[in-house]
Amino acid sequence: MPINNRKELSDHLEFVMSSSQKRLEEEGELGYKQNLLKTYLVESSMSDIRNIISPEGYNLQIQQTNDKTLQILKVQKNSKTATFYVDTVNPRYWLIHTVDSYEFTNPFIQKYVSSVMNGLDHLWLPTNFMIELSKKDDTSLIALYILRELAYLALHNLHNETVEFDPDDILKRIHPIWENIHETKKKKLQNRVKDILQSYKKEQLNDHLIKVNGKNSWQITKSMKAFRDRCDKIIEDFVAQKRLGDFNG
Repeated sequence: MPINNRKELSDHLEFVMSSSQKRLEEEGELGYKQNLLKTYLVESSMSDIRNIISPEGYNLQIQQTNDKTLQILKVQKNSKTATFYVDTVNPRYWLIHTVDSYEFTNPFIQKYVSSVMNGLDHLWLPTNFMIELSKKDDTSLIALYILRELAYLALHNLHNETVEFDPDDILKRIHPIWENIHETKKKKLQNRVKDILQSYKKEQLNDHLIKVNGKNSWQITKSMKAFRDRCDKIIEDFVAQKRLGDFNG
């Protein structure tokens, strides 16, 4: 379907998410060519997406919507293609949405963001961003990543009453150089994540999060769907507050 503004994008992504969730609930797996929504958060120093050089081997086509801060990025490599929706309303932090296969989108985003002199960077880089964590916004962004990981975990365990997770496993997934940073700095970040989980346990997710006694792990309890919906609502509120999106057209 053509995407001309944020309202149409919101409707499209909501339809994809609802269809995927329904399929997982009923069948336990996604259908042929059916994929989950993926959102990549990158840091940018570029004022115009059209100035970014295409990674080697990829052909890029950029389409402008009626909203000057919402672009459609069509990518092709050999016979494979993907479509990305790039939200640049916050000029520093871009949200890049796609519903295509991660087998294509992940390698592309890695090259797109990491190419030399293209003005983009993974959100967790440079390392000081993840280590110093002195600003309130930094904590909010870390919380955003944690919530997305937990929502994803709940989505894939919809038929389970409880799911246990280790915060360190989440850090390994969201921090690209986790294995290489100093143990003292790891401890700082682990404590920050612990504080974030404790905060959500006391407030928005108090019915769903339980700290496992004597272990580093936590449990998601009660309805996985309700927990995921709650996470999605918190993420939605965060994005609205940060003006990363305005889905009112």
